Amino acid sequence: MEPAQHAGAGDPPLRFPIYEHLYLLNVYTQKMVELLEDLSRKFVINSESLPYYQSMLQYVRAAASHGLIDFMARVEETEAWLHQSQQRVEEEKLRDPDDVYISVRLREAVRRRQKLPPRIQFLGELGVAKASTVKKRKAGKAD
Repeated sequence: MEPAQHAGAGDPPLRFPIYEHLYLLNVYTQKMVELLEDLSRKFVINSESLPYYQSMLQYVRAAASHGLIDFMARVEETEAWLHQSQQRVEEEKLRDPDDVYISVRLREAVRRRQKLPPRIQFLGELGVAKASTVKKRKAGKAD
């Protein structure tokens, strides 16, 4: 059975009943282990066999739990991927297209503080850049 075909499937989704059944499997197995112990104290059950019976029950519980958890981990991974993709689509709808300019301006400020050359130049800063270039040229000609 492929987990991808079960992601988000069912009503309620597949994972809720499986987790509930997994919980019940663990609870009832523990009750069976405890019942065996009670039976061995109250009635004649070979006390030497008790740990063997209990370990068999615990082994079946652990193996079944492991199989279900492994399967459900793949279902959850698939659902996480699907929901993350959906989240990105929704975030894109909410995003202001002009936010990219703010991010670029902030990144360029970080680069300036790190003494790195700018990757872009904003139009409002062009006049400042030209003025400083003109001053540098004039200083170069004066030498």
